[in-house]
Amino acid sequence: MLVPAANHAEVWRRLFQRSAVQHGTIGINSEFVTVIDGGTSIHNRRPCASSRRAESVIRNRAKLPALTVLALGIAACQGGSGELTVEDLAVIRQVTRAWQFHVGVADWESLMVVYTSNAVFMPPNGPTLHGHDAIRTFMAEGPAITQVSLTIEEIDGGGNLAFVRGTYTMTLQPEGAPEPVQDRGKYVQIRRKQADGAWLIAVDIFNSDLPIPQ
Repeated sequence: MLVPAANHAEVWRRLFQRSAVQHGTIGINSEFVTVIDGGTSIHNRRPCASSRRAESVIRNRAKLPALTVLALGIAACQGGSGELTVEDLAVIRQVTRAWQFHVGVADWESLMVVYTSNAVFMPPNGPTLHGHDAIRTFMAEGPAITQVSLTIEEIDGGGNLAFVRGTYTMTLQPEGAPEPVQDRGKYVQIRRKQADGAWLIAVDIFNSDLPIPQ
């Protein structure tokens, strides 16, 4: 069950009263709502130095949800690969969580915070879209998304560029449809590091694993 946007303030209050954070899949249902309703969790660990630095970067982007800052300490203490630093990996994962949150509550204006202003959006079975206005319109005019979960399978890169590859599951409720539609697929994102250290989505491409209905 997703939390309605109108209840955000109460959600944040209850969330920060708890001393445990759901750990495992980064889906909004399992990580966000399970924290509220109970479930498997691990206690917060003492934040490492890298997590505190990464948290400082995220707090500078005030529109990102508070949950992602809370989850940042876990991600930032994990190792990285290639030329990306531990802080880079933490912020990359945090932006993925922010994407999930905003899509899960259909907050398309706030979703644009995780995209560069000239982002390229490449949905399946349609033309390439450029920039915030086109992406926002595409998301707002699509069917209602009642559940979304991303699983990151690979992060690599160096300098100011990185790529993120993973899979998704999604539940949609098309207007007039008698029942929800389940979808699953894969995605690749190119991230570009900003001056403040945030790794925003510069290119976003995804497609379904399911055949097109006949």
